[in-house]
Amino acid sequence: MDGGGTSLKVTLVVNNKYASFNYDLGVNVSAVSEDSIREALGRVKSDTGAVDSIVAAFAGAGDPVRSSKIMKAVKAIFPEARVEVVSDLEGLHRACFGDKPGVVVVSGTGAGVFGRDHSGSFHRAGGWGHLFDDEGSAFWIATQIICQALRFRDGIIDFDPVFERLLEFYDLKTIEDIINTQTETQFKSRIAAFAQPALDMGSLLAESVMHEGVQLLVRRTIAVIEKTHAGEQIHVSGGMFASSKYLRAFQTAIKPVQVIRFKGRVDQEIARLASLSNASE
Repeated sequence: MDGGGTSLKVTLVVNNKYASFNYDLGVNVSAVSEDSIREALGRVKSDTGAVDSIVAAFAGAGDPVRSSKIMKAVKAIFPEARVEVVSDLEGLHRACFGDKPGVVVVSGTGAGVFGRDHSGSFHRAGGWGHLFDDEGSAFWIATQIICQALRFRDGIIDFDPVFERLLEFYDLKTIEDIINTQTETQFKSRIAAFAQPALDMGSLLAESVMHEGVQLLVRRTIAVIEKTHAGEQIHVSGGMFASSKYLRAFQTAIKPVQVIRFKGRVDQEIARLASLSNASE
Protein backbone atom coordinates (compact mmCIF):
# COMPACT_ATOMS: atom_id res chain seq x y z
CA MET A 1 0.00 0.00 0.00
CA ASP A 2 1.15 3.51 -0.82
CA GLY A 3 -0.91 6.04 1.13
CA GLY A 4 -0.57 9.80 0.91
CA GLY A 5 -2.45 12.94 1.72
CA THR A 6 -4.78 12.68 -1.27
CA SER A 7 -4.79 9.06 -2.42
CA LEU A 8 -4.28 5.42 -1.53
CA LYS A 9 -2.77 3.00 -4.05
CA VAL A 10 -2.76 -0.74 -3.45
CA THR A 11 -1.23 -3.67 -5.30
CA LEU A 12 -2.26 -7.24 -4.52
CA VAL A 13 0.04 -10.12 -5.46
CA VAL A 14 -1.42 -13.63 -5.68
CA ASN A 15 0.56 -16.47 -7.31
CA ASN A 16 2.78 -13.94 -9.07
CA LYS A 17 -0.24 -12.18 -10.55
CA TYR A 18 -0.66 -8.47 -9.84
CA ALA A 19 -3.84 -6.45 -9.39
CA SER A 20 -3.75 -2.75 -8.60
CA PHE A 21 -6.40 -0.49 -7.08
CA ASN A 22 -6.70 3.29 -6.69
CA TYR A 23 -8.70 5.20 -4.09
CA ASP A 24 -9.14 8.97 -3.99
CA LEU A 25 -8.85 9.04 -0.22
CA GLY A 26 -6.24 10.75 1.91
CA VAL A 27 -4.84 8.50 4.65
CA ASN A 28 -2.19 10.72 6.26
CA VAL A 29 -2.76 10.15 9.97
CA SER A 30 -1.61 13.72 10.64
CA ALA A 31 -4.60 15.06 8.74
CA VAL A 32 -7.38 12.45 8.93
CA SER A 33 -8.86 10.43 11.77
CA GLU A 34 -8.16 6.79 12.50
CA ASP A 35 -11.80 6.12 11.67
CA SER A 36 -11.26 7.58 8.19
CA ILE A 37 -8.21 5.37 7.70
CA ARG A 38 -10.14 2.29 8.80
CA GLU A 39 -12.94 3.23 6.42
CA ALA A 40 -10.46 3.50 3.53
CA LEU A 41 -8.89 0.15 4.48
CA GLY A 42 -12.35 -1.39 4.61
CA ARG A 43 -12.83 -0.40 0.97
CA VAL A 44 -9.49 -2.00 0.18
CA LYS A 45 -10.49 -5.27 1.84
CA SER A 46 -13.75 -5.35 -0.08
CA ASP A 47 -11.61 -5.43 -3.24
CA THR A 48 -8.75 -7.67 -2.11
CA GLY A 49 -10.33 -9.95 0.48
CA ALA A 50 -8.18 -11.34 3.29
CA VAL A 51 -4.42 -11.30 2.70
CA ASP A 52 -1.39 -12.94 4.33
CA SER A 53 1.01 -9.99 4.44
CA ILE A 54 0.82 -6.20 4.14
CA VAL A 55 3.46 -3.51 3.72
CA ALA A 56 1.82 -0.15 4.38
CA ALA A 57 3.91 2.84 3.27
CA PHE A 58 1.89 5.76 4.58
CA ALA A 59 2.48 9.47 4.83
CA GLY A 60 2.70 10.43 8.49
CA ALA A 61 4.07 7.03 9.55
CA GLY A 62 7.61 8.24 10.18
CA ASP A 63 6.94 8.67 13.90
CA PRO A 64 6.43 5.76 16.36
CA VAL A 65 3.22 7.23 17.79
CA ARG A 66 1.60 7.78 14.41
CA SER A 67 2.98 4.52 13.05
CA SER A 68 1.31 2.64 15.89
CA LYS A 69 -2.01 4.29 15.04
CA ILE A 70 -1.72 3.15 11.45
CA MET A 71 -0.75 -0.35 12.58
CA LYS A 72 -3.81 -0.45 14.83
CA ALA A 73 -6.07 0.63 11.96
CA VAL A 74 -4.61 -1.93 9.54
CA LYS A 75 -4.85 -4.78 12.06
CA ALA A 76 -8.47 -3.84 12.80
CA ILE A 77 -9.38 -4.50 9.17
CA PHE A 78 -6.83 -7.20 8.37
CA PRO A 79 -6.41 -9.04 11.72
CA GLU A 80 -5.01 -12.17 10.09
CA ALA A 81 -2.21 -10.44 8.15
CA ARG A 82 1.42 -9.85 9.00
CA VAL A 83 1.79 -6.08 8.83
CA GLU A 84 4.77 -3.79 8.36
CA VAL A 85 4.21 -0.03 8.53
CA VAL A 86 6.79 2.37 7.09
CA SER A 87 6.67 6.00 6.00
CA ASP A 88 5.85 6.94 2.42
CA LEU A 89 9.42 8.21 2.15
CA GLU A 90 10.87 4.84 3.10
CA GLY A 91 8.43 3.15 0.74
CA LEU A 92 9.70 5.28 -2.14
CA HIS A 93 13.30 4.53 -1.15
CA ARG A 94 12.60 0.79 -1.28
CA ALA A 95 10.95 1.17 -4.66
CA CYS A 96 13.94 3.09 -6.06
CA PHE A 97 16.93 1.51 -4.30
CA GLY A 98 15.78 -1.63 -2.50
CA ASP A 99 18.18 -2.08 0.42
CA LYS A 100 21.00 -0.10 -1.21
CA PRO A 101 22.21 3.44 -0.35
CA GLY A 102 20.41 6.34 -1.97
CA VAL A 103 18.37 9.50 -1.47
CA VAL A 104 14.74 10.16 -2.41
CA VAL A 105 12.63 13.30 -2.30
CA VAL A 106 8.85 13.48 -2.16
CA SER A 107 6.84 16.57 -3.00
CA GLY A 108 3.16 15.89 -3.32
CA THR A 109 0.51 16.88 -0.83
CA GLY A 110 3.39 16.89 1.69
CA ALA A 111 7.16 16.93 1.23
CA GLY A 112 10.26 15.35 2.72
CA VAL A 113 13.65 13.76 2.08
CA PHE A 114 14.84 10.27 3.00
CA GLY A 115 18.17 8.53 2.55
CA ARG A 116 20.10 5.40 3.43
CA ASP A 117 23.86 5.47 3.90
CA HIS A 118 26.42 2.77 3.15
CA SER A 119 26.19 1.33 6.67
CA GLY A 120 22.42 0.86 6.34
CA SER A 121 21.45 3.77 8.61
CA PHE A 122 18.50 5.94 7.62
CA HIS A 123 18.49 9.75 7.49
CA ARG A 124 15.49 12.01 7.10
CA ALA A 125 14.79 15.72 6.72
CA GLY A 126 11.37 17.31 6.53
CA GLY A 127 8.03 15.59 6.28
CA TRP A 128 7.07 16.81 9.74
CA GLY A 129 3.44 17.41 8.84
CA HIS A 130 1.32 20.20 7.40
CA LEU A 131 1.19 22.25 10.62
CA PHE A 132 4.94 22.56 11.14
CA ASP A 133 6.66 21.80 7.84
CA ASP A 134 6.04 20.40 4.35
CA GLU A 135 7.69 23.41 2.70
CA GLY A 136 7.65 23.07 -1.06
CA SER A 137 4.68 20.70 -1.08
CA ALA A 138 1.38 21.30 -2.85
CA PHE A 139 -0.36 21.95 0.45
CA TRP A 140 2.31 24.42 1.56
CA ILE A 141 2.31 26.30 -1.77
CA ALA A 142 -1.48 26.55 -1.77
CA THR A 143 -1.69 27.70 1.85
CA GLN A 144 0.97 30.36 1.29
CA ILE A 145 -1.04 31.72 -1.65
CA ILE A 146 -4.24 31.62 0.41
CA CYS A 147 -2.49 33.53 3.20
CA GLN A 148 -1.52 36.20 0.68
CA ALA A 149 -5.07 36.33 -0.66
CA LEU A 150 -6.42 36.93 2.84
CA ARG A 151 -3.83 39.69 3.37
CA PHE A 152 -5.05 41.29 0.15
CA ARG A 153 -8.60 40.99 1.43
CA ASP A 154 -7.52 42.78 4.62
CA GLY A 155 -5.93 45.59 2.60
CA ILE A 156 -2.30 45.09 3.56
CA ILE A 157 -0.83 43.83 0.24
CA ASP A 158 -1.43 44.51 -3.45
CA PHE A 159 -3.61 42.46 -5.79
CA ASP A 160 -2.27 39.48 -7.77
CA PRO A 161 -4.25 37.68 -10.52
CA VAL A 162 -3.84 34.38 -8.67
CA PHE A 163 -6.44 35.62 -6.18
CA GLU A 164 -9.08 35.63 -8.94
CA ARG A 165 -8.01 32.14 -9.92
CA LEU A 166 -8.48 31.10 -6.30
CA LEU A 167 -12.10 32.32 -6.33
CA GLU A 168 -12.75 30.56 -9.62
CA PHE A 169 -11.11 27.28 -8.58
CA TYR A 170 -13.11 26.93 -5.37
CA ASP A 171 -16.26 28.61 -6.74
CA LEU A 172 -16.17 31.26 -4.03
CA LYS A 173 -18.01 34.56 -3.86
CA THR A 174 -15.49 36.18 -1.54
CA ILE A 175 -11.91 35.39 -0.58
CA GLU A 176 -12.80 34.88 3.09
CA ASP A 177 -15.08 32.00 2.09
CA ILE A 178 -11.92 29.92 1.58
CA ILE A 179 -11.65 29.40 5.34
CA ASN A 180 -14.58 26.97 5.20
CA THR A 181 -12.35 24.38 3.50
CA GLN A 182 -10.75 23.83 6.92
CA THR A 183 -13.94 22.11 8.08
CA GLU A 184 -13.92 19.47 5.34
CA THR A 185 -12.89 15.91 6.20
CA GLN A 186 -10.38 15.79 3.33
CA PHE A 187 -9.35 19.43 3.76
CA LYS A 188 -5.68 18.73 3.08
CA SER A 189 -6.22 17.29 -0.38
CA ARG A 190 -8.82 19.97 -1.13
CA ILE A 191 -6.36 22.76 -0.36
CA ALA A 192 -3.36 21.08 -1.99
CA ALA A 193 -5.28 20.74 -5.26
CA PHE A 194 -4.92 24.48 -5.91
CA ALA A 195 -1.11 24.47 -6.15
CA GLN A 196 -0.87 23.24 -9.72
CA PRO A 197 -3.56 25.51 -11.22
CA ALA A 198 -1.92 28.45 -9.46
CA LEU A 199 1.46 27.68 -11.02
CA ASP A 200 -0.02 27.00 -14.46
CA MET A 201 -1.41 30.54 -14.78
CA GLY A 202 2.02 32.19 -14.58
CA SER A 203 1.36 34.33 -11.51
CA LEU A 204 4.52 36.04 -10.24
CA LEU A 205 3.35 35.61 -6.66
CA ALA A 206 2.66 31.88 -7.13
CA GLU A 207 6.04 31.33 -8.76
CA SER A 208 7.77 33.27 -5.98
CA VAL A 209 6.11 31.02 -3.40
CA MET A 210 7.13 27.94 -5.41
CA HIS A 211 10.79 29.02 -5.59
CA GLU A 212 10.87 29.71 -1.86
CA GLY A 213 9.52 26.24 -1.15
CA VAL A 214 11.89 24.59 -3.64
CA GLN A 215 14.89 26.29 -2.03
CA LEU A 216 13.90 25.00 1.40
CA LEU A 217 13.36 21.49 0.04
CA VAL A 218 16.74 21.59 -1.73
CA ARG A 219 18.48 22.59 1.49
CA ARG A 220 16.94 19.59 3.24
CA THR A 221 17.94 17.35 0.34
CA ILE A 222 21.55 18.53 0.49
CA ALA A 223 21.58 17.90 4.25
CA VAL A 224 20.57 14.26 3.69
CA ILE A 225 23.04 13.85 0.80
CA GLU A 226 25.85 15.04 3.06
CA LYS A 227 24.89 12.52 5.75
CA THR A 228 24.49 9.54 3.41
CA HIS A 229 27.31 10.24 0.93
CA ALA A 230 24.93 8.65 -1.59
CA GLY A 231 23.61 11.58 -3.54
CA GLU A 232 25.28 11.73 -6.95
CA GLN A 233 21.93 10.64 -8.31
CA ILE A 234 18.64 11.12 -6.45
CA HIS A 235 15.09 10.03 -7.22
CA VAL A 236 12.09 12.33 -6.83
CA SER A 237 8.38 11.59 -6.75
CA GLY A 238 5.03 13.22 -6.05
CA GLY A 239 2.55 15.41 -7.85
CA MET A 240 4.61 18.60 -7.69
CA PHE A 241 7.46 16.97 -9.63
CA ALA A 242 4.95 16.21 -12.38
CA SER A 243 5.02 19.97 -13.00
CA SER A 244 7.80 20.74 -15.48
CA LYS A 245 8.12 24.20 -13.95
CA TYR A 246 8.61 22.79 -10.45
CA LEU A 247 10.94 20.02 -11.61
CA ARG A 248 13.15 22.49 -13.53
CA ALA A 249 13.36 24.79 -10.53
CA PHE A 250 14.43 21.89 -8.30
CA GLN A 251 16.96 20.56 -10.83
CA THR A 252 18.48 24.01 -11.28
CA ALA A 253 18.76 24.65 -7.55
CA ILE A 254 20.44 21.31 -6.76
CA LYS A 255 22.98 21.11 -9.61
CA PRO A 256 25.25 19.19 -10.20
CA VAL A 257 23.23 16.39 -8.54
CA GLN A 258 21.40 14.31 -11.13
CA VAL A 259 17.64 14.23 -10.54
CA ILE A 260 15.59 11.27 -11.79
CA ARG A 261 11.82 11.38 -11.59
CA PHE A 262 10.31 8.11 -10.38
CA LYS A 263 7.41 7.35 -12.72
CA GLY A 264 6.40 3.92 -11.47
CA ARG A 265 4.05 2.92 -8.68
CA VAL A 266 5.53 2.58 -5.22
CA ASP A 267 2.83 0.10 -4.19
CA GLN A 268 3.63 -2.20 -7.10
CA GLU A 269 7.35 -2.18 -6.44
CA ILE A 270 7.15 -2.76 -2.69
CA ALA A 271 4.58 -5.49 -3.34
CA ARG A 272 7.05 -7.16 -5.71
CA LEU A 273 9.88 -6.91 -3.18
CA ALA A 274 7.66 -8.19 -0.37
CA SER A 275 6.48 -11.17 -2.43
CA LEU A 276 10.09 -12.07 -3.24
CA SER A 277 11.00 -11.84 0.43
CA ASN A 278 8.04 -13.97 1.48
CA ALA A 279 8.87 -16.57 -1.16
CA SER A 280 12.42 -16.92 0.16
CA GLU A 281 11.29 -17.56 3.75
